[in-house]
Amino acid sequence: MTNWLDYLLAAYPTAAAKMTEGTPAVYETQFADVDPARMMRVAVEAVKRSKWFPAVQELAAIAAELAEAADIAAAGIWRAAAVRELGRQERAAWPVCPACGEHSPNLTNCPFCADMVAIAAELEVHP
Repeated sequence: MTNWLDYLLAAYPTAAAKMTEGTPAVYETQFADVDPARMMRVAVEAVKRSKWFPAVQELAAIAAELAEAADIAAAGIWRAAAVRELGRQERAAWPVCPACGEHSPNLTNCPFCADMVAIAAELEVHP
């Protein structure tokens, strides 16, 4: 993968030509602790947002936004897994339907049996 700073310099050739020798070192030092793949996403996002070469503060703000979005997505995945596990535990406490063998909250009108009857009817109509 291309270095994120090289990507920015290529996107803003006029700014790259005007940079002093130490400017790239400042940028690299400021973001040395950030994953290079994330910094590449930051650079791509910065190019989309700005007409001018981004300042360190602008890149830091974009990096923080992307990190927060990643944290929110990860939390959503864990939350969904926790809800799924609670549902599995709840279903395990339901009685077992003698007709289909599934755990069902209502043995007189088992939704799993109804699904199987509907699937069987569909197969008979469309073999």
